[in-house]
Amino acid sequence: MSVNWRLCVLAALAKNSNRQSNTGLTLIELLVVIIIVGVLASIALPNLLAQVDKARYSEAYVQMSAIKKDLIRRKLELGAFPTDMNRNQVPRGINYFPVNPNTGGPIRASNTSSPAFTSISIPFGSQYDYDSQLRGSSSQCAVRIVFFGKNRNRDTGANSSDYDSPGLYRALPTDDVILSLGVDDQPCS
Repeated sequence: MSVNWRLCVLAALAKNSNRQSNTGLTLIELLVVIIIVGVLASIALPNLLAQVDKARYSEAYVQMSAIKKDLIRRKLELGAFPTDMNRNQVPRGINYFPVNPNTGGPIRASNTSSPAFTSISIPFGSQYDYDSQLRGSSSQCAVRIVFFGKNRNRDTGANSSDYDSPGLYRALPTDDVILSLGVDDQPCS
């Protein structure tokens, strides 16, 4: 009997020594995991980038609202909105108007002591444009603020009367955002 017992022990030892450890991943399992992660990332990444863009446009809305409040303050103090300025220029009498120093700014309007806000980050590195055009018999002033959007180019017409009603407009299919203060009964000055 001792021979059978010895053979069983030797057979069990030989069987255990031939087994390989199954604690790691095979190459195929690793490739499947990488493919799954890649598919999930390709689905999630565009949504994430869209949310980042949406947040930047929200930041532009907040900045445009602050510019609007400052323009209204200036109108209440002096009786009229400032005259039209080129893009990235601070209108006369305005204290808050973010400018982009990478596009040739900060540029101040003549006869103004307003500080240029170069420390304020403009979304997408874009810029703002203050527009004021005469309407009707030159006794009215249409006022708006234009944000050039992600592509940093103005795609909407400057003299268009499409945005004369007060409100916030997203000029589709372009990426410009227009904040119209409406048409004022006083001429621009």
